[in-house]
Amino acid sequence: MIRTRSIKSWIVVLQLIVIFAGGHAAGIFAVLEFWGISELFTIKGPFEEYQLAAVITAVLTFCGQVLILFSSAPKTKRAQASVQIAGTAFLWLAIIAFAYSNQDSGFVLVWVTVIPLAIATIISIIGRPLGRIFTRMWYAFRG
Repeated sequence: MIRTRSIKSWIVVLQLIVIFAGGHAAGIFAVLEFWGISELFTIKGPFEEYQLAAVITAVLTFCGQVLILFSSAPKTKRAQASVQIAGTAFLWLAIIAFAYSNQDSGFVLVWVTVIPLAIATIISIIGRPLGRIFTRMWYAFRG
């Protein structure tokens, strides 16, 4: 697992710029997060379906970002990795929850714009073993 600050920052930034479509507009998850958290404190009466999805997405996103950004705090490498994986899981849960609650034309838009985040997640989780495999293959083919 790669636990550098740069990969953690990239994961958070790439998750914030995932594009979603809602109603007749489109936006990025950063806007949805601020709107969803503000809705959590200002809602009066029952949640509408879209508001509930935004609130759930905002809370999961915020929890994931906090976990990823503070994953360097634990003393052991195993604890750091566990906190980073938990934070990444929260970010992915937020995307999945929002995408499946809004299965309209924006559904495809979310999954297309999430590709860079998927690549960064794969690099952070299996980057070192993958690097070792490619290094061995390079030296094997090179002779």
